[in-house]
Amino acid sequence: MIRAEPPTRRRLAPARIGALALLVAASCADDEPSGSLRFHRLGRVEYNNSLRDLLGIDGRPADSFPVDPPSHGFDNNAASLAISPLLFELHERAIALAIDEALDPDGPARAGLVSCDLEGARAEACARAIVESFAPRAWRRPLSEDERAALDALVDDALAGGSAEEALALALQAILLSPNFLFRIERAAPTSEATPLSEHELAARLSYFLWSSTPDDALLAAADAGALADPERLELEVRRMLADPRASALVDGFGGQWLGFRALDDVFKDAYRFPAFDEALRASMAEETRRFFADFLARDRDVRELLTARDSFVDRRLAALYGLPDPGEGFVHVSLEGAPRQGVLTQAGTLAALAYPFTTSPARRGDFILDRLLCEPPPPAPAGVDIPLDPEATTKREVLAQHRQDPACASCHERIDPLGLAFETYDAIGQHRVEEHGLPIDVAGALPSGEGFADALELASLLAEDPAFTRCLVEQVMIYALGRGLESQDLAHVDALADALARRGYGTRELFVLVATSAPVRGRAPEGR
Repeated sequence: MIRAEPPTRRRLAPARIGALALLVAASCADDEPSGSLRFHRLGRVEYNNSLRDLLGIDGRPADSFPVDPPSHGFDNNAASLAISPLLFELHERAIALAIDEALDPDGPARAGLVSCDLEGARAEACARAIVESFAPRAWRRPLSEDERAALDALVDDALAGGSAEEALALALQAILLSPNFLFRIERAAPTSEATPLSEHELAARLSYFLWSSTPDDALLAAADAGALADPERLELEVRRMLADPRASALVDGFGGQWLGFRALDDVFKDAYRFPAFDEALRASMAEETRRFFADFLARDRDVRELLTARDSFVDRRLAALYGLPDPGEGFVHVSLEGAPRQGVLTQAGTLAALAYPFTTSPARRGDFILDRLLCEPPPPAPAGVDIPLDPEATTKREVLAQHRQDPACASCHERIDPLGLAFETYDAIGQHRVEEHGLPIDVAGALPSGEGFADALELASLLAEDPAFTRCLVEQVMIYALGRGLESQDLAHVDALADALARRGYGTRELFVLVATSAPVRGRAPEGR
């Protein structure tokens, strides 16, 4: 059977005209007296998830977009998410494809979007009802009268030359091509004084923090009712959202970037030195850390156990790498008692991501601890200094001791090297070893505070008990929640939240509750951020 060309492709030009008209109307509207607008473009994951939840589609059209550049450790930083003519063209194509999928008569998404008859006597009323319901959900707020009028005019124009089906497709396309969908639009704080977000701005911030997606009907209804201004109701909403399956987005969105397992997609190893490393093992490495972090979120485990837990999730490939019994098919929750492993720092994926293709990198591993776990990043290395070390020279400890003879390197590497060297008993794919070039590996060292450790496991336990670790974790979650770097006024709240987390028993889910209900997340960003 030959299927007619989808209506969004036959009538693209009118939809684009309508979208531009809505863009102008939205940009010119100013119902608040002061404060500039702050535009936070949806990232690729947020875009795909939003279309999934709005249209019910399975496709991931934003996967063809350019990769979102990371800043402050995460790829959802508003200052880095620019728009370009190319990206808008890709956006236009993605929306057309998404609407075609959603309105496909034979597709599973149509029934969830089209709940009335688009071919009978009330077809026009059906199209208008769908548009009137869809637009506030897509724009994450109620419509103004001017916006309602613009959408009505667009539907009228489309109905004059086509069917109700075509009119609906064009209106949906205009709504999703509007900056009100592509951007989260917030008004910046007009002064240095703290001012709260509007209810709908807060709803959007919460949903993209916890779900990497658009608010659901329940959250929008709470915003419509003004309920999010009530601290108790706000916390109830946050807990509801964390219990929702969509909160799994935190695992890849926050956990995948903070712990680095998303970076494994770009990790390659020398096939001669590490023949065990292949695509399947790479995938297993990422899945172990993904399941590990998901378990912490699901069971509200103590965040300090991220560094000390004596359990993990392995399949046959990882079990063989770790010297564990064959777990059978698929991933299995296993004990690590008796194995030289504990927590995320000794998982193969972490160790492989923080190594070179042909050898380990104590500098990368030590820098990760200082930057991502203690929030004490060393300054960037001078150009040309941080290069792979010769793996055939001698032990890494001796090579790095020579490296520190250079005064330009010594000040930083005195802090970095002891931390990274603690993991030298794990090679570039995370496999445990006791010798390097036939020589025993010395992994003892000391923290910058002077506290000594015998090996990586003792180091991880010391880090877990250091208040700087939990404070840094709060800071990392706050950066991810806000989509920007932190200001001095934010950091004061970080200290208070770290104390509150300790009082609540360090639960992982409590960490996200505390950040989501904090004053910085509820407040407007300062001008210029």
